[in-house]
Amino acid sequence: MKLYRKSFPNDEKQKKDIKESLDTRLFVKGKIPITGRSFTNYSIQLFPDVSSTKLISYMNDKDYLDLACGINHLYPQSLLSKIKGSKKRHGLDIHNKSEQFDEIHYYKSNSHKTGLPNDSYDCITINNYLYFWETNTDNLLKIYKELYRICKKDGEIRVFPVFFGNYYNDNIELFDYLNQNFSVRLLRPKKDYSNESAIYLDNDKIKKLDKSNGSVEHKENHTLMSNCLILKKL
Repeated sequence: MKLYRKSFPNDEKQKKDIKESLDTRLFVKGKIPITGRSFTNYSIQLFPDVSSTKLISYMNDKDYLDLACGINHLYPQSLLSKIKGSKKRHGLDIHNKSEQFDEIHYYKSNSHKTGLPNDSYDCITINNYLYFWETNTDNLLKIYKELYRICKKDGEIRVFPVFFGNYYNDNIELFDYLNQNFSVRLLRPKKDYSNESAIYLDNDKIKKLDKSNGSVEHKENHTLMSNCLILKKL
């Protein structure tokens, strides 16, 4: 992906841009909608190091958790639904939309204390939650400790977006914890960010947000230099 900057904005400008981006986050009828994302969206932004044509085979032998999954467990076009050959296909979120779809197991729980067994997953994806809705450093540290517990050795945790690549939130304790327990990579999409709008539930029917929402998100990801954080458990 072509870069249009020669340096990072200073800290004050980064914080200002991130704060202003909050105003673009969509509310439906005054509430945060329960959304879902397609296989294509996940492929571009959470698996920039894996060819989209090889992503299904890459995931098929993995025990997989989509954390903060929204309604991906109900959405036939999601990665969670597409990888039918995988061993475990689990979604976890805090809402009540727990109807099962195609042998996917949905857990209503929270990211600080999932209640899931130790060493359960080869791959955990987190899309538009950490660093996005959850920005408190103390909470991030608690969540990462829980993710470390449920992730298998050599398993991976993939998080998008991390704005300006600042995965440690300017905090030494979080920096040390992540670097002592994981190998750390930060990647951006090879070509460009997804400009696809999310889907959401309205009276139990899946609907797609207006395409302008995808355009706004695409612009924000460029402005905030969004990265995918890939952590491999040591």
